[in-house]
Formats: sequence, structure tokens, C-alpha cells
Amino acid sequence: MGSIIEFQNVSFDYINHEGLKKRALNNISLEVDKGEFLAIVGSNGSGKSTLAKHINALLLPAEGTVHIDGYDTSDEEKLWDIRRTAGMVFQNPDNQLVATIVEEDIAFGAENLGLPREEIIKRVDDSLEMVEMNDYRGKAPHMLSGGQKQRVAIAGVLALNPKIIVFDESTAMLDPKGRREVMDIAMKLNKGGKTIIFITHFMEEAALADRVVILNEGEIAKDGTPQEIFSNIALLDNLCLDVPKSVLLADQLRKSGMDIKNVFSIEEMAEEICSQL
Repeated sequence: MGSIIEFQNVSFDYINHEGLKKRALNNISLEVDKGEFLAIVGSNGSGKSTLAKHINALLLPAEGTVHIDGYDTSDEEKLWDIRRTAGMVFQNPDNQLVATIVEEDIAFGAENLGLPREEIIKRVDDSLEMVEMNDYRGKAPHMLSGGQKQRVAIAGVLALNPKIIVFDESTAMLDPKGRREVMDIAMKLNKGGKTIIFITHFMEEAALADRVVILNEGEIAKDGTPQEIFSNIALLDNLCLDVPKSVLLADQLRKSGMDIKNVFSIEEMAEEICSQL
């Protein structure tokens, strides 16, 4: 299908208050295909959010290049093309909500693009439908739950019609129900053709992706399928990452003599166990 995101030998440094450099990304090379669902995991400080902010040019490399759908992020003339191509959903939805009414908030970005009113209305309607928030269009965002606010934030990004959506720890502040709702939306968008970059510290979420990249100290420690990544308990332990509970259970059952393969959902684990009875 071809790459829509290309990092080539990308490094990035933060400068502290004393003027000293701290390397956050070190020689990262990464390609993401159109329509792919990529999860990025890693311990705190591993560089996940720094990498995410390079995708829509909130940050620019100190070394190397980033291309988004063919656009070089260092080309200032292409900045708005890049940000229309790659939308971001951040950790705290309150930081992304700008209006006092849900539908006005979703329309805000599209209005800034100077689109015709009829097109803006259609995009707001379609976005509300996609995140299942149509019944809340006239509500005040501050009256919503955390999960509902995040769905409104996602709808605001969808109204820009991006090809790529980056979820930067977007489920971190939500309860289990809210996390599931956001994950379901991300998966539905991916099935509809969107390229999804899902940054998370919940391994059960990452296990639902097509591919997983582990960052460690600003470098790619491992890149593979969920089965390859999460079946390697020693690797996850070494990088201080949680092992999915289903994988731990499967490991214990294998030690007891059952022929159980690694799966990543309760439903699949129940089927595996039943197949052995």
C-alpha cells in the first residue's frame, strides 16, 4: 500500500533550564503503511510522546527527516497540509475542548479551514455519528464524562478529515469503560481506512494493533506483531513493561501441562481453555 509515515535517522534533543541537552529520540528510522494500526509502547520517558509530536510537526527533528504522506515536516509552507493529514488526540480531553457546546467544538477546526457552511455541517454530523455522540450535540462539554469528552475530542479531529490519527495516551485518564469506548472507535476508524498510531501504556490495548513498536530510551527496542512482542515475557520484564494478563495465564497453564497458545482477550482465552476440556 505504500508508506504514509517515514522517519529516517531521526534524533531530537530537549534543552533543560541550564541549557543542557537531553536526547529524547536517537536515530529513529520507522515506516508506517497507509491503513496500518500501529501501537507504540514504552516506559515513561522512552520517547513515545516526543515521537508522536513529530508526526504532525509539533516538533521537528534535530537530525534526520520526517515525511508525512510525502510532505517534509521541516517545510514550513506545508505545515497546515501536514496537520490536516495527521490529527492528534491527546491525553487530557479538557485541553482540546474550546467551545461551550459540543457541536460548536467539533466545528471549530473545520471552520478554521474556511470550509463552506454546508460542508462544515456535514462533517460535524458525520463525526458525531462516528463516535456515537449525536444525542449530546447540544450539551456543554464540561457536563460530560471523561470518556464522552474524549469522544468529542476525537470527533473534532475527524471533522478535519485526516488520513492519520495519532492517539497520544488518549485512554490514560479514563476508566475501563471509557478506555474501551476510545479503543473501539480507533479500531472502527482503522477498518474505515484511517492510519492509526496508538500510543498507550495498556498492553491489552496495544495487543489489538496490527504491529507494535517498543521504545526504550529514545530508540526502537523491538518492532513486530503483537504475538511476537507479547509472547516474549522476558523482553517485557527487561523493559519494565506489563505482560498482558492473558499471556501470564497462558504461560502458567502451559507449565501445568495444557497446550494453550497466547491470546489477548478474555473471550479468546475462554475458547482456548474450553478447547482443552
